[in-house]
Amino acid sequence: MAQNKLYAEIFSEDVYGEKYYLIDNGNKTWIIPEKNMKYGFGILQASNFKAKLVKIFFPVLRDVIPARKICKCTPKYLKINDGIKDIIEKYCKDKYECSVYYGNLKESVQNHKAVIQVFNKDKTFFYMKISEEKTVKDSFEKELTALKFLKEKNVRNIPAGIGIAKKGSWDIFIQENVAEDNRSCYRFLDKHWRFIADMYEKTKVKISFENSDMYEPVMFLKHCAKEETLFGEEDSIMYAIRKTESFLKNSDFYYSFAHGDFTPKNTCIKNKEVYAFDFEYCIKTATPFFDFFHYICQKSIMFNDMNIQETFRVYKKYKSKLYNYCNTPNMLFVSYLLYIIVFYLKRDDKNTDTRKGQLKFRIELIKKLLQEED
Repeated sequence: MAQNKLYAEIFSEDVYGEKYYLIDNGNKTWIIPEKNMKYGFGILQASNFKAKLVKIFFPVLRDVIPARKICKCTPKYLKINDGIKDIIEKYCKDKYECSVYYGNLKESVQNHKAVIQVFNKDKTFFYMKISEEKTVKDSFEKELTALKFLKEKNVRNIPAGIGIAKKGSWDIFIQENVAEDNRSCYRFLDKHWRFIADMYEKTKVKISFENSDMYEPVMFLKHCAKEETLFGEEDSIMYAIRKTESFLKNSDFYYSFAHGDFTPKNTCIKNKEVYAFDFEYCIKTATPFFDFFHYICQKSIMFNDMNIQETFRVYKKYKSKLYNYCNTPNMLFVSYLLYIIVFYLKRDDKNTDTRKGQLKFRIELIKKLLQEED
């Protein structure tokens, strides 16, 4: 079981070890040390009200039994295994603590990894991601390459990739902390737009549709639609593909780098600027402002019950800006939606039941966008 293997690779249970609190909601697990616990909760991204309460009050109430029960928390005495310690201490010469997170392991092989926050009472030194799955290890290499590329292009407010360490069959990706004293934000703001626009300008390239990273997903989806694996929406998808192919083959815009999972969970704000991290799903040659479309759609999925009206409200607010980069913004949006449908079809091995609600949400957005075009 992936959960047990990750746990055993990082920790050993030891009555003389340090005290940790294991919080497990059945889908996600956090292991937080008692020492400097408030800072250790930096690994918990509080995307809902309950998580915010846990992050604020659990460090104070950790020894209150009812609080532990509510949080599904178990105290543990643990020590960090020597191999992991050796890697940490190669890059950290100060005293440190570690918090660990892993979750959604049944959802996808891509989630078969743990994140380790290395910190003390003053700062987070860096984060590590550990996995023995080839798919995940390949994504570590991809992320490290992407971060080096973006640094060469002078893209600001991203972490530096420190390196990838090897430990037996396991790879450990190490990256610096992107920003201390940051805060989460769950609305798309002008500062998010500025981050995406800056990355676009610094990475844009003029290439053909066939040579871009958008081509293969569109071809894949065309095949799926012909196989009739989209629960009755094949005609709508095929129409969208024909429109998108024509649009992408005949357009004269630049393709550019995209984060690929630019969401409230992978961004933060410090000093009125947006910082981004976790580039493992990045795309080197995406359609312009791919990350804008992803943010507003994922926000609706995560926080707004897949509200199409709310998604369009934010889209319309920024649509005029998109005309500076492309004369048909709706088709940019459609091309993004086709790409992300393919992403999840591949990730879920074409099992449309896994995310049926999300798939329908995206198809309804496509229909609405194309109605406006027609």
